[in-house]
Amino acid sequence: DLGGRVEHRLRFEDKEQFQPDAKRLATRAREEIEVWRKTIPTVASLLTYYNSRKLPQNLWPQLNAAIAAGLSGDASRASEYFNQIDPPIDGDYTWMLELKARAAKLQEVLPDLEAFRNEIAILVHQCRELRKLPPLTNVNFGGPETI
Repeated sequence: DLGGRVEHRLRFEDKEQFQPDAKRLATRAREEIEVWRKTIPTVASLLTYYNSRKLPQNLWPQLNAAIAAGLSGDASRASEYFNQIDPPIDGDYTWMLELKARAAKLQEVLPDLEAFRNEIAILVHQCRELRKLPPLTNVNFGGPETI
């Protein structure tokens, strides 16, 4: 929910046509990541970002804000954000219900900061594995603690 698309979608015609565009997009993505890393260098600054805005009413901003608050040790604010995670009732939104269940599990361990951070570290490792990214030895949440 931060950032967003900064380039138009590209049409793939053939490898020769697409390769220069892909390299340009990768460079642009790297530049955007660096801007966000400078703008929001810590989990605490991410929480400040979320707290200073009216979040759109969909699941991801609330979940991300809840996680930022929880990792920052602000269990009260995290609970407020978790309680805003409310998927629509109509339609086939199985993934939304699964996300809400995952959020409920995170909210259960929220009072124990170490347990909460462990749960988030597990999610980080799972997401990296699903995306075929190399595993991390430790997950650093911007403070002295790593998991």
